[in-house]
Amino acid sequence: MRSARFHAAVARLLELPGRRLFQCREADAVRPVRAAEVNAFLQEVAGRRISLKDFRTLVASVAALKALAATEPADSERQRRRQVREAVIEIAEELANTPTVCRTSYVHDAVIAAFEAGALKRPRTRKAKSPATQAELLARIVARPGG
Repeated sequence: MRSARFHAAVARLLELPGRRLFQCREADAVRPVRAAEVNAFLQEVAGRRISLKDFRTLVASVAALKALAATEPADSERQRRRQVREAVIEIAEELANTPTVCRTSYVHDAVIAAFEAGALKRPRTRKAKSPATQAELLARIVARPGG
């Protein structure tokens, strides 16, 4: 991220004692912010059931969509599975997870199915590579019957 405001906020968080990035001050102590607290906050703000996992799924699925849309599907099913595996390995590294957890928990099945069926189109314009466009494409793929 290139946002000076974001970097300043992270720098302030890093100044807090302890090993966790997300912490908060309460009275005279600093305590870690738990995932359940973040999830409760997200649900309150969104007005619906949502969690950190939803964001990880979105990030992983858009990354898979981007990587696979830029890949010409191989002729054989075995080679296409290898292409998917290579993309998932890269995404897993970004998420600090194993490829198996990344694939089974975070990359939406519809993205993989669309690639394997040859239904992903390579982006043709700079606009098509924007995060908003990728998220819109992901939403269309996931909304398809069976997606």
